[in-house]
Amino acid sequence: MTAATEERHVRRYEAFSDVVIGFSLAQLGVSLAVPAKAADLFANPWWLVAFFWAFAMICAMWWFHHRFFAALFVPVTSLVLINFVWLAVVVLCVYTTQITVRFPTETGVWRMYYILFGLAYGLLALSYRIALRLRAGTLNEAARFAAQRAYAFMLLWTLPFAVCTVALFVFPWGALSGMTIWVTFTATGIASAVLGRRLRRREAALAREPAATLSG
Repeated sequence: MTAATEERHVRRYEAFSDVVIGFSLAQLGVSLAVPAKAADLFANPWWLVAFFWAFAMICAMWWFHHRFFAALFVPVTSLVLINFVWLAVVVLCVYTTQITVRFPTETGVWRMYYILFGLAYGLLALSYRIALRLRAGTLNEAARFAAQRAYAFMLLWTLPFAVCTVALFVFPWGALSGMTIWVTFTATGIASAVLGRRLRRREAALAREPAATLSG
């Protein structure tokens, strides 16, 4: 495959992915039902929390997916298949978000919800891992570090969904499982902030190293 052909394939895969993700986000908005009375909007505000949470998660995944295609994606069979499976999972993530609004106390629904979101982040992490191996000899240090940073974040955010899934298999949906989920995501958010700060410092140090070398 020539470089021009590979680039055209990458653009088409990315364009298709963007269409699917955009459709999923649109479907998330279309699924919002108009209540019979305005007061019903505030009687149970879970629909709003679920909407913004799913929207934020999918936007975050889109961002890392975009960066993956911009710098790492190689149109090989493994990565193409993983990308298609990932897109299907994203659509199902939106679908399960709609179900949680309709059945907010069903343990089985929440198990499916956390499994799918964890799978979506896990597949992205796997894609980064495979692409890093395939492009090991073509990336400079800065590009490799940026890819490893994205991989670390994808792997980190896979963990809370896995923990919450296990918690929901141990405990039914209720106060105990809810506390476990809250603590897990709070801890992950803190860990993500700390990791981001350390990686930004490392990235800044890498950016200064060439200048230091030249001045020496």
